[in-house]
Amino acid sequence: MFELNGMTLLFLATAAFGLLLLIMAAVAVVTVYVNRHRPTVAEVAGAEERLQIVNAQLDKAREDLHNAQARLAEADKKAAEVAWLEERLATLRVELEQEEPRRHELVKLQNELEAVLTELGDARRELDEKLDELAKAREAEAKLSRLEGKIEAANEELAQLPAKLAELEALRDEAAHLRSQKLTAQEDAERAQEKLTELQGKIGALEARAEDLRGEIGGGGLGADGDRLSDLKKAPIAINALRAAAYLPVNAEDDTEAAYLHRAAKSIEDAGLAFHDRTIKAFHTALKVSPEAPMTVLAGISGTGKTQLPRRYSEGMGIGFLPMPVQPRWDSPQDLLGFYNFIEQRYKPTELSRAMYQLDGQGDDPDILGDRMLLVLLDEMNLARVEYYFSEFLSRLELRPRPEEAQDLDRRMPSEIVIEVPGGDDARIFPGHNILFAGTMNEDESTQALSDKVLDRGNMLRFPPPKTLENAPAELRNVQPAPPLSYSKWCNWRRSSAVFEGADQARERIEALSEQMKDLGRPFGHRVAQAMLAYVANYPAPDGRVGLILDAALADQVEMRLLPKLRGVEMEDGRTKLERLADFAKESLKDEDLASAIDHSIELSQETDRFAWRGLAR
Repeated sequence: MFELNGMTLLFLATAAFGLLLLIMAAVAVVTVYVNRHRPTVAEVAGAEERLQIVNAQLDKAREDLHNAQARLAEADKKAAEVAWLEERLATLRVELEQEEPRRHELVKLQNELEAVLTELGDARRELDEKLDELAKAREAEAKLSRLEGKIEAANEELAQLPAKLAELEALRDEAAHLRSQKLTAQEDAERAQEKLTELQGKIGALEARAEDLRGEIGGGGLGADGDRLSDLKKAPIAINALRAAAYLPVNAEDDTEAAYLHRAAKSIEDAGLAFHDRTIKAFHTALKVSPEAPMTVLAGISGTGKTQLPRRYSEGMGIGFLPMPVQPRWDSPQDLLGFYNFIEQRYKPTELSRAMYQLDGQGDDPDILGDRMLLVLLDEMNLARVEYYFSEFLSRLELRPRPEEAQDLDRRMPSEIVIEVPGGDDARIFPGHNILFAGTMNEDESTQALSDKVLDRGNMLRFPPPKTLENAPAELRNVQPAPPLSYSKWCNWRRSSAVFEGADQARERIEALSEQMKDLGRPFGHRVAQAMLAYVANYPAPDGRVGLILDAALADQVEMRLLPKLRGVEMEDGRTKLERLADFAKESLKDEDLASAIDHSIELSQETDRFAWRGLAR
C-alpha cells in the first residue's frame, strides 16, 4: 500500500489550496463578467415591447396569409365560373344562331301588332266622332220636336191670316220632310245640323213676324198682369195637399223618429204591400243622407212595389209626394224644369219647378211651406238617358251647402237654378234639402243603364223576384192621412258622421271594403266613403246607439252602393275576389243572407262570364 509521509501531505495541502484559490479567482472573474453584461429593467421592458410588436406583426402576417389563401381560393372559384360562363356563352351563341329566324318572325309579328293597334286607335277616334254626331243628331231631333210645338202654337194664333199661315205650313212640311229622310243617326247628324241652322234663321224671322202679328191682332201671351212667371208661381197639387195637411192634429207623444217610422210601415201594410223591416229602414236612411247622397234609386223587375214604396212611405211620414213619369224623349233639363215659350211670352214650368218655388219660401204661405218636405219620384227614370236630363240638376244638388248653412245666400248661390226670361225678370230657385229625390228603374231591354256618376251620388235598392208570390189581401184598409212632418224635425233626426258610437270601427271596415273594391278594379273615393259613413251614423238605432246596428248598416251599404258598381267584372279573374267579399259579409258583417245572395249572383254570372248583382230578397 501507498503510504503518505509528511512531504506528500504538505504537497497535497499546497495543491488543494492553490486549486481553491484558482476556483475562487474563476468565480470572481465570472461574477465580474456577469455583472458587467447583466441587462437593465428598461432594457428588459423594451425587449418585451419589441417582442409584442414582433408577435403582432407575426399575427398580421398570418392573417394576411390566410386572406391571401382565401382570395386565392375565390380566384380559383371565379376562374371556374368564367370557364363555365364561356362555355355557356358559346352554347347560347349557337342557340341564338338557331333562333335568329324566329326572332325575325317575332319582329314581323310585332310590326303587324303595331299596325293593328294603330288601326284600332283610328277606329276608336272614328267611333268617338260618330258618337258626337249621334249626340248632335239627338239634340237636333229634340230641337225639331220643340219647333213643331212652336209652329203649332203659331198656327193657332195666325189661323185668320191665310197668307202667313201658308208660310208656316211650308216650314212645318220642311221639318217633317227632314225627319222622314233620316237613314241612320250618324248620316243624319250633318244634315240635321245644316237644316237646323236654316230653320233657326226662319224661326227668328217667324218670331219677328209673330210679334208683328200680335200687335196687329191685339193679342199677347202675358196675361192680364203681364207676368212672364205667373205659371211658375202657381202651387201644384202636391203643395196644396201639404198646405191642407198643416191643420191635421199632431200627437206630441208620437213625435219620435221611431213613431213616424212605425206609421210609415203601417201605411205600407194597409196598402196591401209587404216589405221587410230592413228594406223600409234602408229606404228611410237613404233619404236621410240626401245631403251626402242626393239620389235614391229603386231598381228591379216590374211589379215588385218600387213605385208604391215611396208613395206609401210619404203618406205615413207626412211628406208631400210628387210623381214625375219620365218619357223616352227627355233629353235636356228643360224636360225636368220647363222652358220659356217665346210665342206665348211666358215660362212654361213643370210640377217640379213649381213645387221648388213654393218650398223655397217664394210662393204662398212661406212660413208654412218653408218647413214642409216633399219627395219627388222620377218614375222609370232610365227610359231616357239620365245623364241628358238629370245630370246638370244632380250637380246642382251636389253643390248645395250643408243644411245648417243653407240660409247663407252666398253659399247657396252656386246651387240655385236660374229661370231665365227675356226682359230681366229672371227667377232664382234654391232646391232645398227639404226636397228629397228618388227614382225607379225597370231592368229590361228597353231601358238605359245608370252611369257611375249617378251610382256614386246615391243609394240603390234592388228588388229581385219575390221568393213566393203572395195573393192580394181580400180587403185593403183606408190609409189615414198623417200630419205633415216638419223639416226642422227631420233635421233633428240626423246625426253627424264625425263622432258617433262605433265610428272608428265603421271607418276600419269601410277601409277594408275599399281595399277589396280596389282588388276588383272598382275603387271608390272620399265621396262614397263619407256617404257610407253618414248612412251608418243615421241608421235608425235604439236610443241612438249606432254600435248596435253597425253591422246591418254596413251590410246595407255593401248591397246598395258597392255591389251595383261591380257589374261587368270578369268572372275568370274576379270570382275568388268576389267570394272574399261574400266571406266579409258573412264573417265581419254577420249577414248570411247577403253572403248567400252574393254567392248566388256569382253562380248565375258564370254563364255570361260577367258579374251582375241580382239583388237580395229578405
